[in-house]
Amino acid sequence: KLCTLIYHFLRIVTYRLHLPDYILFRLLTYRYRNLYNIVFERISDIIESKKYDNVNDKMQDSWDDDNGSHYIYTKNSKQRLFDKLKSYEYEDQDIEIINASLCILFGKKTKRFYNINLFTISKKYYTNFYLRNGIPVEAYTSSKFEKAFIENSLTTLIDRIKGSTQNVRLQAFEELKLFLFKISKNIKSKDEFAKFIVALNQFEDFPLISNYRQLEEILQSLFQKIQGLNYIDLKEVLITSKVSIGPIDRFLADVIINSARREREDLYTEKNSILYDKIPFDIDQTKFLLLEKFKHLTPGDIGYNIYLNYYILQVDFIAEDHKIILAYKADKIFKARLKKFFLHFVWGDLLDFKGEPEGFPKEYRTYKPNDFLCQIFCKKKDWEALKENPRNKAFYKTFKKNGFKNYNKFLRDKEVNNIIEGEDDVSKLKRIKALMKAFIDNDCKPLNREQFEKVK
Repeated sequence: KLCTLIYHFLRIVTYRLHLPDYILFRLLTYRYRNLYNIVFERISDIIESKKYDNVNDKMQDSWDDDNGSHYIYTKNSKQRLFDKLKSYEYEDQDIEIINASLCILFGKKTKRFYNINLFTISKKYYTNFYLRNGIPVEAYTSSKFEKAFIENSLTTLIDRIKGSTQNVRLQAFEELKLFLFKISKNIKSKDEFAKFIVALNQFEDFPLISNYRQLEEILQSLFQKIQGLNYIDLKEVLITSKVSIGPIDRFLADVIINSARREREDLYTEKNSILYDKIPFDIDQTKFLLLEKFKHLTPGDIGYNIYLNYYILQVDFIAEDHKIILAYKADKIFKARLKKFFLHFVWGDLLDFKGEPEGFPKEYRTYKPNDFLCQIFCKKKDWEALKENPRNKAFYKTFKKNGFKNYNKFLRDKEVNNIIEGEDDVSKLKRIKALMKAFIDNDCKPLNREQFEKVK
């Protein structure tokens, strides 16, 4: 019976923890019984919190104890340990044993080690499991992810992860990403594809940006393997995923912006643009995906800054000197929403004039409306002419000036003004209109401080 108990215990430990770490840690704390209270009860006082950079394979300093993903034993850690143990009158030989053990447990490892040994003690998400004798309260494991995926409850589990502390959230999303990338090889139907995309698009951005290449290959494989799967299926999933801007949206936007960069060889080289050549649909279809989802977003239901952020994903081409021009169809969608929800936009900060450069003393600042406004109100013929001649500075100037003039006319539209009711609303709109008149009178050039402050 004892052997059976030990066997089952080791199965639990090896499933959730890294066995060599666990054995060494237990032996260390068994030999030095008060080490837990001296060192591990307040581990961040001794061992430094670091953030692991997967791309460059290095540990970066963390701005606070909660922000890092790993506990790493450094030279500074060693000095703090020695000072602490000497204050408790530990012998030099014992200090060296403890030091050597911490070097093994918490010393920086290779990228390969972290990828293979997902449950190492240095990962902050798991450190407390070791400290509490390997008994986790809420471990987000592959088996839990698999069960949720099969039962179609993965989004519920993800919502729970999002409510966790930053450390737990960071590690849980990293493990979920590894799980999803692994099971992508076994996805064989459109329904499973939909669950896969919905789950990935629920991610907070940081775990996936460095994995765009891998995501590209996964999409290529799925589109080749699943019969009848095409970009329209992906469109439906993105629209119904109930995520305003997720990593899949940003990935598609990255494909589009890099395609636009590669069309401007005079501005960009292969070193500062990415060639996505494995995407299973062309660039026009990629633009269609983002535009269709944009049609289904409504300001008021989501934050206005989020709505604007999705609008600026709609890149079509790059004009003049690095000027990003958005899709004309996206301009029309935004204009219609702006008109319908005008009062909300007035009370947001999207229509206010901005002092630039930000942070400069007032006397050096200039003031102008947001540049996206001239895009939204541009003339179709100006947009088309600029697309045909993206390097033409005169065309860009005309595109911009006419866009701002159209926006100025829009501000004076009776239908728009009838939306405004309260005294404060009228006062704010009056100032926005006065600033726009001054801006137009100044040939659509930024206002200096004196011009800006003259407007009442």
